[in-house]
Amino acid sequence: MFFDIHHFFVKHFYSFVPMKEKRRALKGQLEAYKIATIMDGDKERKPSFKELRGFNVIKTGHGQNNRLILHTPLNKNHITILMAGDNNTLNLGGGFQGQMKVWFNEDNGSLSIGEDCIFSDVEFFPSSFKMEVGKGVMMSREVEIWGHDQHVILNAQTKEVLNQKMSVTRIGNYCWLGARSTVLKNADIPDYTIVGACSVVTKPFTEQYTALGGNPAKVIKTNVMFGRESVNRYLQENKET
Repeated sequence: MFFDIHHFFVKHFYSFVPMKEKRRALKGQLEAYKIATIMDGDKERKPSFKELRGFNVIKTGHGQNNRLILHTPLNKNHITILMAGDNNTLNLGGGFQGQMKVWFNEDNGSLSIGEDCIFSDVEFFPSSFKMEVGKGVMMSREVEIWGHDQHVILNAQTKEVLNQKMSVTRIGNYCWLGARSTVLKNADIPDYTIVGACSVVTKPFTEQYTALGGNPAKVIKTNVMFGRESVNRYLQENKET
């Protein structure tokens, strides 16, 4: 029987691509397994391999003493973590839902995320600094949270560093960050804050129950809060009878 190599290639080519992607996913899952700890309440245990589906740890260099601490319950998520340095920690609260990427490209970085958060498509850049996100936080697509400026900025004459890290980048409990919003180093967003789409938060705020908007962001509305329901569903559920 004549073997038609062209027919074989066309028929089976696309089946090769998922296998390559599957190997890559399993490699990232294995790297996650090596550094992961599961917290069931106060009890600490090693995860099963299956529990880390959706976790993709990309390790570069030696990557010593990095930690991935996961609190139950665990959901099916898509989480990519670059571990390029040493002594970095991601502490992820239980009930997390969504997709995010975390870039630990230096040493001693820390990111803590509270329970019951929902992220559509979020990227964190802790570098070697500390970042905190409270519980019940919602973030929309293409949101970026920065703990640093990536590159040093110097006084041209004295060579003094002008952009040193001064404080923790923090997002409080029950905040909602709109699509394409950005949070920069030193920002502090209080509990129950709404950040409008495409806004850039550059500094600490103190008042709760506000809406921030603009670039740089400022308080545009006070005495406001949000719910996770759609407007129509909320109106239906709270309609007077």
